[in-house]
Amino acid sequence: MKNVSVSGDGNHVQGVNSMDAIYYTRTGFSGSWKQVAGALKNVSVSDDGNHVWGVNSADAIYNRAGFSGSWKQIDGSSLKQVSVSDDGNHVWGVNAKDEIYYRAGFSVPYS
Repeated sequence: MKNVSVSGDGNHVQGVNSMDAIYYTRTGFSGSWKQVAGALKNVSVSDDGNHVWGVNSADAIYNRAGFSGSWKQIDGSSLKQVSVSDDGNHVWGVNAKDEIYYRAGFSVPYS
């Protein structure tokens, strides 16, 4: 894996490999990796596993609700990296110019 995100309690792990394939495990350290549809270069997961954020190779932003939801592209600035808080209410990102962006959860645009 080239990027891994672990929830605060260690029960939810998301990662992407060198080919941008996305994987998760619901059971933390003892679980096995399962591939998720799509391709991302960076991924971040909330504490409960219900908020998953990521960016692809074109710096487009995506969100997925939980492990079974589908990826939805998020309007806003292009980001090279994204991180979601444990409660899913705060999302931080960095663009290609290393400028920092913030959004309050899913429904509020980046600023």
